Amino acid sequence: MAKQKILLVEDSDAMRAMLRDRLENAGFSVVEAPDGEAGLAVAAAERPDLILSDIMMPTLDGIGFCRRIKADALLKHIPVIFITVKAQDKDIKEGYAAGADGYITKPYEIEVVIGEIKKHLG
Repeated sequence: MAKQKILLVEDSDAMRAMLRDRLENAGFSVVEAPDGEAGLAVAAAERPDLILSDIMMPTLDGIGFCRRIKADALLKHIPVIFITVKAQDKDIKEGYAAGADGYITKPYEIEVVIGEIKKHLG
């Protein structure tokens, strides 16, 4: 069975590397992008099964990135889960309003992230 592919959109190299390692250890295939603009290109080329995205990033932030994914007829079916330090109610509401399927605040337990991914991938 092919591994499920996750696109990880995160501007912190250290955070991206840590998450990639944990996700690969959990049995997922991981592709990466350092910001929302690059994430759009990777999503279009790779057609991941799910996207994990930070919100605060250069070039195109996670909110704008999510809106553009959800506006694209070929990509809108892909679940987008935010992983972010933005933890206020207004931030969470903005994330879901942009089309997010899930919202996890940092710091987080990797088991919570894996559980959320599995929930959205069935």
